[in-house]
Amino acid sequence: MSRIGILLIILAVQSISALGMPEPGMSEQDEASKMQFAAGQHEIISLLIQQERYGSVLPEFRKILKLGLRNEKLVVQEAWIIVEQLRELDQHALALQLIDETVNVARTRQNKFSLLMLKGKVLQDQGRADEAISIYREAQDLKK
Repeated sequence: MSRIGILLIILAVQSISALGMPEPGMSEQDEASKMQFAAGQHEIISLLIQQERYGSVLPEFRKILKLGLRNEKLVVQEAWIIVEQLRELDQHALALQLIDETVNVARTRQNKFSLLMLKGKVLQDQGRADEAISIYREAQDLKK
């Protein structure tokens, strides 16, 4: 398991402890299992990227999104890690798709802000400055 995968498990355990009472019908153990699954998905996605199997990345990431984790900040951090890997490999279209799907499930303004800032960076990478400016303004509007 990579250092990032281990970090995700550690963050998961810390976040579960910090959350206190679980949602009705969901135990801390259920949330911990979801976080462990997400850490495994991280490793799968990283390997798919290494193998240049980009068509499988988004379907595997959607499995994380469907978990409905209580601490969505960890999902946003995972999206950020994957997008940075994709940016390095000039897989901008896939990175934008991943960001858009994560924005659609993000519940907090702070997480949407972070994702929109990331989207602006990807658009800048593509030389789409006007679109990046528009996205940065959209992110700023979330902070008002």
